[in-house]
Amino acid sequence: NIIVVSDKKEEGKNVLFDKVKSQVDGEKFVVYNLSSQALEKSSSWMTGCRAIIMQKEVENALLQESIEKFKKSGGLVICATDKERLVEQLALFSSKETEEWQDSLASISSQGFLYSDPDTVNLLNCDRILARKKNNVLTQGKVDLILAGDGSCDTVEKANESKEFFHLEDFSDKANFNVEKYLARLETKTLGRNIISLPSVSSSMNVVSGLPLVDGLVIVPDRQTAGEGRGGNRWISPEGCAMCTLQLHLTLGRGIGRTPSLLQHVVGLAVIKALGDDLDIRLKWPNDIYYKKEAKLGGVVVNSSMFSSNLIINIGCGLNLSNQKPTLSVNQLRREAGLSEVSREQYLAATLNYLEDFLRRFDDGRAQEVIQEYHKVWLHTNQQVEI
Repeated sequence: NIIVVSDKKEEGKNVLFDKVKSQVDGEKFVVYNLSSQALEKSSSWMTGCRAIIMQKEVENALLQESIEKFKKSGGLVICATDKERLVEQLALFSSKETEEWQDSLASISSQGFLYSDPDTVNLLNCDRILARKKNNVLTQGKVDLILAGDGSCDTVEKANESKEFFHLEDFSDKANFNVEKYLARLETKTLGRNIISLPSVSSSMNVVSGLPLVDGLVIVPDRQTAGEGRGGNRWISPEGCAMCTLQLHLTLGRGIGRTPSLLQHVVGLAVIKALGDDLDIRLKWPNDIYYKKEAKLGGVVVNSSMFSSNLIINIGCGLNLSNQKPTLSVNQLRREAGLSEVSREQYLAATLNYLEDFLRRFDDGRAQEVIQEYHKVWLHTNQQVEI
C-alpha cells in the first residue's frame, strides 16, 4: 500500500492523490487517500504499507510519533514539498526494472521458513514435487518457492521471474512463528506436518495455486497484503490476525469426499472447538465465525479443483486473534473476561487436531456425530427466518 495524506483539493479533485495514483505501478501497489485525522486515530494503516506521502510536514505530536515508528520499521515517508525526492521516488514506484526497488522488495518478501516431518510425504521427498523442481525452484503459478540450495544469485534470478518468490530455510529464531511450540501441541498424523511460515505474502492462497503440493500442507503468513475472502471480498490482515491456508487431497466418493461442500462448515467447527467454551463464539451460515451475534471474528474460504482422481481442496482461514482495537479480537475478549490469552501456535495446532479428528469420523461413517457438533455451535438455532 501507498498512503497519500492530503486534504487539499482543487476544483473538487485531490491533485496529489491523483498524481501518485497515475504514476505508480498498479500491479504492485494500491494507493489510498487518508486524512491526517484518520492516521491519528489508529496505527492499523502501517500494516502492509510501503510508503506514506504527506502533503505537508507533520505538526501533530501524536501523529509524528506514529510516523517515526513507521520509519523505524522500514517504511518510506515523503513530503510533497520536497519535489525532487517525490519525483525520484515515484519513478521507482513506477519502474518494473529498477534494480534498487527489486532489491528492496526481495528484502521484505523473499524469506520464508519450512518444516517438513521426515515421517510423512513432504515437500523435500515427494517424487512428484522433486520432478517439478528446476534449479531448486518450485513454481506455483503465482509464487516461486526455493526449497533447497545456497540461495545463489543465479537461483534467485530464475525465481524472480514470478511476482513473488520465497527462499525457504529451516525454522530459526528469525521466524515469528514458534514451530517448536506448535509441534508440541500438534497431535495429527497428516494435517500440519508440513508447514511454511512467511513474514509477508500477497495471499497465502497464492502459494498453493497451480499444481498440487502435499496433503496437509499449511501456509502461515504473519501478514497478507492482498488476501481474499468469500466472493472475492478483500481480507485485511492487521498485525495479530491468525491466518493460514491448508491443502487437502481427498478421494471422491470416500469420507468427506462424498459431500465436499460440507468441508467449509467442518473447518469452521474445528476453529470454534479449538477456541474452547470460555467465550460464546459461534458459526454464522455459511462460514463466518462470530462472537455471539455482535461481531465477526473470522471466516473460511474454500477453493477446489480436480487432479487425476483426487479432489484438491485449498482452505483459507482468517481469525482476529490478537488484533488491537478497533478490530475486535479473541484475545481482547479473553482479557476482558479475565482469561489467559491463546497463542497463534496453540490455536492453529488445536484447530488441525480437531479437523483431522472430524475428517476421520467421516471416513469411519460417523459423519452424523460431526453434524450434531456443528448444530451445537450454530448461531441460527431457534432463529426465525423469512424465505
